[in-house]
Amino acid sequence: MRTNIKFIPDAKTITALVKLLEANNIPHNDLINDPHCTIIYSRDIVDINKIVLPEIKYPVIGLYPKLKVLDTKDNGLCMVAIFDCKVAEKLFLEIKQKHNLHTLFDNYMPHITIKKNMIGNNINLPKIPFDLYFDRIKMDNGD
Repeated sequence: MRTNIKFIPDAKTITALVKLLEANNIPHNDLINDPHCTIIYSRDIVDINKIVLPEIKYPVIGLYPKLKVLDTKDNGLCMVAIFDCKVAEKLFLEIKQKHNLHTLFDNYMPHITIKKNMIGNNINLPKIPFDLYFDRIKMDNGD
């Protein structure tokens, strides 16, 4: 069990990202399988029915997105689209503090995972020439 809260990108954002990645032959199965920006993921369990979110004005916009390859906690590589989003940053801090949740990463960085478990990082990463739009939030306590 866990506590998982995430913003879900709108259909236009997903389509635009997929089109960009496919045009550059970049694997993106994690984007296809579960498109989201994690707000908080914690092994600490808080009943999501008890989490009161502040009023969120949609769409939430991710500004200045760029593709980046990051090291993971298990010495792997992961491609993400990182972006600026004050709404996501504020929501992360508020939920973490209010419910005393612990996370695997010390610093929160809004991102959409494009591809986990990458092999090599010698990929030419194209610029993302558009903002990312999120039109809803999803919360669950699943595995």
